[in-house]
Amino acid sequence: MAGKAPTMVRVDGRWTTTPRADGRIEVRFAPEAIDGPPGDLPSAGDVSAPIQLALHDGVLAGLGFPSGMTVPAKNLLTGLATTFQYSSGVGASWTRHEEDLTGSYDAAYQRAGDEVERHRAAFTALRGPSGLSTADRDRVTPDENSRFALDDDGLRSASIALDVAFVLGEGMPSFHVQVRGVLEREAIERVSPPLGSGLMIGPISMAVDEVAARRAADRATVDGATVEALLAEVDRVAALAASADTEKTRSRLLSRVAALLRVDPSAATAVAEYVRAHAGDVSAARLLAGALSSAGTREATDGLAHLTAAPLPSATRAVVMGALALSTPATKDSLSTLADVVTHGYDRQAALALGIHDRIGQGDVPDGARAASDILLARYAQAGSDAERRTYVQALGNSGDARALPILERAMHGADRELAGPAVFSLRFVAGDGADALLDAALDQPDLALAAVRAIGYREPARWRDRVVQVQAVYADHAGIQDAIRGILRRW
Repeated sequence: MAGKAPTMVRVDGRWTTTPRADGRIEVRFAPEAIDGPPGDLPSAGDVSAPIQLALHDGVLAGLGFPSGMTVPAKNLLTGLATTFQYSSGVGASWTRHEEDLTGSYDAAYQRAGDEVERHRAAFTALRGPSGLSTADRDRVTPDENSRFALDDDGLRSASIALDVAFVLGEGMPSFHVQVRGVLEREAIERVSPPLGSGLMIGPISMAVDEVAARRAADRATVDGATVEALLAEVDRVAALAASADTEKTRSRLLSRVAALLRVDPSAATAVAEYVRAHAGDVSAARLLAGALSSAGTREATDGLAHLTAAPLPSATRAVVMGALALSTPATKDSLSTLADVVTHGYDRQAALALGIHDRIGQGDVPDGARAASDILLARYAQAGSDAERRTYVQALGNSGDARALPILERAMHGADRELAGPAVFSLRFVAGDGADALLDAALDQPDLALAAVRAIGYREPARWRDRVVQVQAVYADHAGIQDAIRGILRRW
């Protein structure tokens, strides 16, 4: 900025990329130095967990971060990923629409021997609090002259030179940002694709402190109420006659209890104890189990898990088990409790819930998740009826465990056609080419095509978009398939 000393940020380290079976790129950054203004940058430990990059038609389209990664870490890693992104093309020159933390732009690539130059003359939109906007884009002027060297193995090196001038407005100072980056390939190693489920992919964006914002919103929602006061309100609301107004009142109260559970995680014990002590009141149990399920804390998940071991009436237990299936995060207690129930007898709700917690627990409780899959695989082998086999196929589908692939493939082609559809849908979370091949084949079978389309809706859009559009034309007279495809394409 004119009249002020420049501020410098320097980042050095090793950037390791590994292709995943689901088409994403897993990246791990090992920093050697992160230097800059204190308080604005993450520590080395903050950026140590791997992230995932999603590409669409060869262009960086989104990033996935592990839960708990700090805002500064997300922004630093996003900045590195977008700075060194390279959108390949054919011929002497090509243009690709890209994004970085400043905004979106048309990147002009020009081939020069074994190198490729990238230039940009303008931003098509700038990034603000509400996302990309064309407003004031002319106030920001980029000048880029970056070079990429390639060989038969892909990108060998990159030299980034980007200058951006910001003119804030009448009477306000302008400032300039210079980005200089060097990326050099050190080695190539042949490794197996990383294991584990895919991270939630989000668009390229400047991360904000969502935790602080959510905490402030929760405090406002609770509005000073104690857990005792809210449980007394549950007593009153549970006794109201059913009506549209009653449902709105219940919904608002559920939100307040869930907010309290986030503001004061220890309150989960009192809420769970209330459900146990009033086990015959299904209406109250439904409200409070819903609050525990939607709170998103370990204490709330554990509260539900401990309730499943209590002597509850069947209707209340069904409510609690259903809420536990949807509760995040998975915990050691939720996995062990569900595993114990499934091990000791056939329980459809518990099996389906165990599959879900198996998948979502792989990052935080990997050993427990692996043991849960072992139990589901064993229970399928021991199943004594078609109904049980359908349950365990669906539970294994919820888990996404690749070891279930042979079971799902046999079920697809078996004599029990009521099992074939669930088996196809259960491929939705199983990573890798094997699951993709089975889904591709199922699309050509009229009795399985709808289940395959629904499963594909959970998978990587770049891999499936063209195939889904092709299937849309093939099944033009199938209303269910048409509706499913339209919904998927809107979501993609």
